[in-house]
Amino acid sequence: ASLHVRSAVLEVMWESIVAQLILAIRENDKKRISELLEDLNTLIYPVEGVDNKDGENVLASLLASAVGFSSGTVLQLAQLTSNLLTQQKLSLSPRTLGKLLQLLSSWLPRAHPPTELLYATAALVQAGAVYSDPQVVAVQLSEGGSLLRMVEGKQYPVEVQRAALHLLATLCGRLELPQPLLLSLLELLLQHLLAPPRLDLLLHAKLLLSLLRAMHAVLLRLNAPPNHRLLPSLLASLKANMALGLPGQLRHAAAPIQPPLNVQPCPQPGSPRSPSVAGPHHRKRNRSRNREKGKGGVVLTGVAAHGPSFPPSFSCSSSDSELSDSEGVSVRLRSTNIKLRHEALSCLALIFKSVDRHTAFSFWLSFLPDGPRPPNSLPSLLTCLLKDPSPKCRGGAVSVLCAMLEGSKPYLAAADDCPLPSQPFTPYSSTLGAVLKELHRCLLLALAAEPHHTTLTQTIKCLSLLVTNTPYSQLSEGYITRVTSSLFPYTSNKDLDVQVACLTCYGAVVSLQPCLKEVQRWLGLRSCPWIMEHCLALLRSPCPLALHTEALQVLTALCRFNFSAIAHCWSALRDLYFSHLEQLPHPLQQHTLKLVEELCRAVSPLVPPPAELWQQLLSGPLTRLLQDPAQGPLCAQACDVLATIGPAVMQELQVDADSAVGLLQ
Repeated sequence: ASLHVRSAVLEVMWESIVAQLILAIRENDKKRISELLEDLNTLIYPVEGVDNKDGENVLASLLASAVGFSSGTVLQLAQLTSNLLTQQKLSLSPRTLGKLLQLLSSWLPRAHPPTELLYATAALVQAGAVYSDPQVVAVQLSEGGSLLRMVEGKQYPVEVQRAALHLLATLCGRLELPQPLLLSLLELLLQHLLAPPRLDLLLHAKLLLSLLRAMHAVLLRLNAPPNHRLLPSLLASLKANMALGLPGQLRHAAAPIQPPLNVQPCPQPGSPRSPSVAGPHHRKRNRSRNREKGKGGVVLTGVAAHGPSFPPSFSCSSSDSELSDSEGVSVRLRSTNIKLRHEALSCLALIFKSVDRHTAFSFWLSFLPDGPRPPNSLPSLLTCLLKDPSPKCRGGAVSVLCAMLEGSKPYLAAADDCPLPSQPFTPYSSTLGAVLKELHRCLLLALAAEPHHTTLTQTIKCLSLLVTNTPYSQLSEGYITRVTSSLFPYTSNKDLDVQVACLTCYGAVVSLQPCLKEVQRWLGLRSCPWIMEHCLALLRSPCPLALHTEALQVLTALCRFNFSAIAHCWSALRDLYFSHLEQLPHPLQQHTLKLVEELCRAVSPLVPPPAELWQQLLSGPLTRLLQDPAQGPLCAQACDVLATIGPAVMQELQVDADSAVGLLQ
């Protein structure tokens, strides 16, 4: 009731002030206009009952009398514009947006301070305002331009610099700026990120956040990844900020990262290590830590052996004494640091997605440890994954890991974790093996502790990528067993995306080549493998389309890569097809036919040949698809199925080549 009363009071106040403002505009009373604008800006937005027409009328009236406005009145108009666009969420006509943008842009070089003008201009651009002269922005951001000087912040307070950075980020998001200009802006932002702190903790964190948001916008607009001259310093600055403010993590300077120069992909991925695979040799490290080895050579040590240092809720419980004596300041600092870390991780993900795979892999050891790290050591991506109290930041760390893992298989093919005799250095292959151990260990710890479904889904997808790219045939056994057992509880999770991600990861496991004894043992635990039974049950039930699709893909992978594990129960797939899959919705039919194709290819060498399967296919669904020209993609898939008929099956069915070809006519 009190909220309703307050809304009604605000609406009455708005109507009263606007009525007085229109009268002051008619009388050209500049002083009264300024006073009433101040009153409008003191209202708490959004105000119920104020619609697009109301906002349009007020702003159009103000624009009509804008000649002769003082600097203070223009700033008040800018603040009202921001309130109506960002808080009231009004939509204004292109004409009004354009006139407001022209007015505020003309005042930008001479307003003091220009903070409100910058935020209002950003709101206008975001709302779709278009510059009458497209070159205006490039001029303002070029050397000597008014906006560039504000971004640099040498002659302005930090509030103005932050507002200018906000406008820069908005401009990059909405306009097509020249590529050379974007590169120069990136270099400028990097210089500010690397500069030593000159403000108190909270103000410095806010400035860093604004810099990172602008950098993210610039990176999105670049047609090519940052050049090799900028990349080491750029990655170093983002690494320094990705863990800023984490409990127990000390501040550290951003020293440029120098990647090894001779990292090369393995010529034959998955094959034994080749002498031609060069890599840096690291000095032998003191490995006399208290270690506890589990399956797969996964090393557990200290607190890290029991999972992340936060309870399952990941609630932050760090002391605020190091931040500020004021509780309010410490809360704001923690909130700002969370946003800052997330932005740094988002920039890292963008960079690792855009650079070529060789460059991305050359920086692996700068972001991923080769074993559990002692307290107070420099943070890594896995520190963010396990210790960040924010689910968004943990998800950001997973996104960076996914970007790094994508396409890494040829480079990881050199990894091994075989015990080595005492040597004065650690071979590069062993270092890669240790990194993979630590990746598996930390992802499984994060999986067990993650309470948020979105981040949990991301973590499982990342685990799928890790499984796909890891050369398990060159590593000790136990990894796959831990992955499959860790995933099992999540196959019945109430969140659909989590269930789908689990099936994706199981699909990656059964698709591994060369076929691993560890996978065969896991599949052979029952007469019919559990994962096959699980997928069959899903396909018999009215599950969502995404689950059906993923279950079909897992069964297809089983038939293609591990048919020996299901050879004694393959008839269950045949029966399922004719009882359920033939009637599945059209979007699933291609996946279904792909499963049938792999099943037919796998069973064709059996003795005696499975003639009854082909009798059923040729007497019903396959024939109908082949003779239906309207089903183009499905007809092509059906042809692939038909191509798997072997000579033994043809002889058994007494089908000659002419009859088979006749089906295609």
